[in-house]
Amino acid sequence: MSRSRREIPEATVWVDADVTALVELRAQLKLRGADSAPGLLAFIARFVVAGLARYPELNTRINTLDDGSQEILRVAGVNLGLAAQTDREAGLTLGDIPGSGPDGLILRRDVETASAARAEPPSSSPPAASFAAPVATSSSEAGAAGSGTDPRSGLPVLDRAPLRGVRKTVADTMSRSRREIPEATVWVDADVTALVELRAQLKLRGADSAPGLLAFIARFVVAGLARYPELNTRINTLDDGSQEILRVAGVNLGLAAQTDRGLLVPSVRNADRMNTRELDVEIRRLAALAREGRATPADLTSGTFTLNNYGVFGVDGSAAIINFPESAILGVGRILDRPWVVNGALAVRKVTELTLSFDHRVCDGGTAGGFLRYVADAMENPGSVLADL
Repeated sequence: MSRSRREIPEATVWVDADVTALVELRAQLKLRGADSAPGLLAFIARFVVAGLARYPELNTRINTLDDGSQEILRVAGVNLGLAAQTDREAGLTLGDIPGSGPDGLILRRDVETASAARAEPPSSSPPAASFAAPVATSSSEAGAAGSGTDPRSGLPVLDRAPLRGVRKTVADTMSRSRREIPEATVWVDADVTALVELRAQLKLRGADSAPGLLAFIARFVVAGLARYPELNTRINTLDDGSQEILRVAGVNLGLAAQTDRGLLVPSVRNADRMNTRELDVEIRRLAALAREGRATPADLTSGTFTLNNYGVFGVDGSAAIINFPESAILGVGRILDRPWVVNGALAVRKVTELTLSFDHRVCDGGTAGGFLRYVADAMENPGSVLADL
């Protein structure tokens, strides 16, 4: 776990799911035959495997080679690890447990059987079989390409792709961010019904001239940074090893964009000088440049704060990695109809989740919370805030 934390710049996304249909399906199967009805975890495992077939990048790993370079290793097949409390209590590892499921999948009954066997007195007869623990990843695994088998998983190697170009740049930036920035995360749900309705009204007047929701949020973010400028700073390390907090005049608002080349963050320069319509035009221009691969290095490296609209991927929240050397990143989840209390009565409202990851060296939780609350309040009451702006 310690090595994972040091070396892997992990990020987290989450989503609420309505699993009523799945629970009802399993209940129906249990009525037909309780012993033959798969558990809910088995269904979820099957969906996970199907998802990995569609998004195989999540079934790869990074290998560091002897010369210090890195590669992305992809294998044919999936070994699905299942974390179980019972195996920890019994002192077992997954390597001790033979899997009886498809392709050696370890099922709950396998864990229970192995736990029971561990509890029994040792027998004088030799064991029928032994199960080796997984081999640790090392640079020597590069030599396994000739055999066509990955020694850690035992699965055939599909390919080895050198980590380079945009993907390497992103990896280096995210890794450095995770190593150097002591980030913290705060989040809040916001009722954005009024904002959605405001944009709908503007679209009725002129569909082409109505700014997108992201432009409104960007305008509120810029206004929030004027009130909480600590989040628009960065830490510089000087030649003598000392550090300083650098503050600039203005905001270059980075916008995380997923492209065929990977994650890019083009920035709207001097976003603090723009109104909502101007921000909308610039956001669309930069998004097109990023998708077409025409964004310049200056476009991609000049940001002072990042806005990440991960709601377009259908997820609710994310503990995102700060775009080094910036000090904060604000994420916006999908907008859903949810029950919400309005004036003491329950109503269905348009709700989204806002998540702010920030560098705890440049500010404390009060500043981060104040900024997040300002942006949320602006999205909930856009008319009054835009009038003041």
